Amino acid sequence: MATWRFWRRAGETSLSAAASLRAVVPSSGMERPRDALRPVDTMDGLIWVDPSGTIRVNNPRGIPGKYPVMVVPDSPYLQVSLNGTPITGEVVVEETDYIHVRTVVEPPEARAEVEVSEDGMEARLSVTYRPGARRALAPSTPANLLVLRPLVARIEPPRITMAQVRRELARTGVVAGLVPTRRIESWLANGDPGDWVVARGTAPRGGAGTLEILRPESLDGPWVVEAGTIIGRRIPDPARPGLTVRGEPLPAPPIRPAAAVQMGAGVGLMTHNTHLVAQRSGYVVADAHIIDVVRVEEIDEVGPAASALLVDGDLRVTGNVRGRRVVVSGNLIVGGSIEDADVVVGGGIEVAGDAARSVVSMGIGRYAQQQARKHIGRVVDGLYDLELTIEQLETEAGRALGPHMAAILPQIVSAKFGDTLESRSWLDDALLWPGLVWDREAIDAIRQLSRYLSADELARDETLEILLGVRGQLEIAAEGTVVCELPMGRNLVETRIGAFRQGRLDAQSAVVQLRSAHASYLEAEALLVEEEVVGGFARIGHRFKSRQLGSKERPETSVQILAKDGRIETELAFPGVAVAADSGRHVVEAMQVGLAWPPLKGGEEG
Repeated sequence: MATWRFWRRAGETSLSAAASLRAVVPSSGMERPRDALRPVDTMDGLIWVDPSGTIRVNNPRGIPGKYPVMVVPDSPYLQVSLNGTPITGEVVVEETDYIHVRTVVEPPEARAEVEVSEDGMEARLSVTYRPGARRALAPSTPANLLVLRPLVARIEPPRITMAQVRRELARTGVVAGLVPTRRIESWLANGDPGDWVVARGTAPRGGAGTLEILRPESLDGPWVVEAGTIIGRRIPDPARPGLTVRGEPLPAPPIRPAAAVQMGAGVGLMTHNTHLVAQRSGYVVADAHIIDVVRVEEIDEVGPAASALLVDGDLRVTGNVRGRRVVVSGNLIVGGSIEDADVVVGGGIEVAGDAARSVVSMGIGRYAQQQARKHIGRVVDGLYDLELTIEQLETEAGRALGPHMAAILPQIVSAKFGDTLESRSWLDDALLWPGLVWDREAIDAIRQLSRYLSADELARDETLEILLGVRGQLEIAAEGTVVCELPMGRNLVETRIGAFRQGRLDAQSAVVQLRSAHASYLEAEALLVEEEVVGGFARIGHRFKSRQLGSKERPETSVQILAKDGRIETELAFPGVAVAADSGRHVVEAMQVGLAWPPLKGGEEG
């Protein structure tokens, strides 16, 4: 702030001197007052501000006459005291009064601030300017009344310099990702306020490698290759870490499995992981999710056998499948029929003929996990029953069996625990199924179970204690994922079968097309039947369609729809048909034509 002090000695200025005053405009850029100085001749006392800004006072020349009056505005920028006392408003003054005037200067302001974002990835420079103001009293004409009017002169703020910006950057710790200095200087040179990004961090990024599949452009149909063929090229682009504007490192994100193209067992990486090479002969499957080479096995007929037929890839059977378990990790295409068989496939299944007295399961990973838990549960229950049986025998005998244990344990297991031995056999076989990966601890427990439930091991004294330990391992393994499906490429095959008779179809996530179904248990996402569904139970996820439901013989025929927006359609429904949906259970009492239940919400048991 600056202060101007003005004072007047008594009699310093005479009327004749005042009469010759003229307006003088200061050279400070202040506004010229509207009332210019002019000669005055009066009996009254006079007060005025001379061109230098000094307040002058003359007493009245005689009587009658008036003493001069000064009006001080109430302003924070103008402070006036009369004889040491602050004053505002109207005050009568005389020549001997001491008048002190202080004008307040508002200094200009120029501010530069750097703010860093919460994540440290951006720094913004904010520049603000506020002009200042300098004030002085406006010169006036000698008169009996003086109203003080401060003149205002604008004070321009100084320009922000690059040095100030550097100090702000250092204060906030910004050291990385700065924009070029010349760009910042260009912003500052304009002298305008503003908000600019002066630094950006580097975000971490995952690998962005590219994959090129070398399928011949002229090829029409499946791409069949031999083992060792280069089917693609991989151009790596490793993940890169990031850096905040403060120089703090940000680790590179891991590659998410779901964001990468998976490789099936038929493809390997060679030459420093840049060449995709076929590990077996077969056809190539390459899409946005997986690349694989799938082997195709072709046989004429599948006949009865105690052991399962295991195929890793696709299986084409020219004739029929009878009396055998068939496990295929890929698609199964049968030119004839399926009878008295247990079929498990990982992909689709197409049967030209019918399926009779057979179990057909689709989704090898889901099916294996479901069955493994069931059979492990049976084994665990059996081992608990075995322990209880031994305790009962010891209670009845009144003593521990001791050396007799080895003699009776094989007999007890063979006679009373057939279900346990059957489940053990299923688990042994399932460990060999193609397209699956088993939990390591589950494999160890199953192998120990198979060993110690054999006749030779049951004849040993310590076997029962070992089996009880295996029971605990199996219980723990069953709590998690016992088995899951390996990634595999598959060509799309529509699931289509002729007549399905007295069997079970487990195709929970598939759309299944049948010619007809009789006395069968059917599960599918959607089931489309050309002719009729007679007897049995259909548990359908979303859509069920059949030309006819039930028959004149009135066998119990039930359909359940699960999806809330599911739909059941049929042209003809006979008495004895039960439909379960969200709206409840509907039983057909008389033959009905053109039935449809839209929209059905599903989800309730019938």
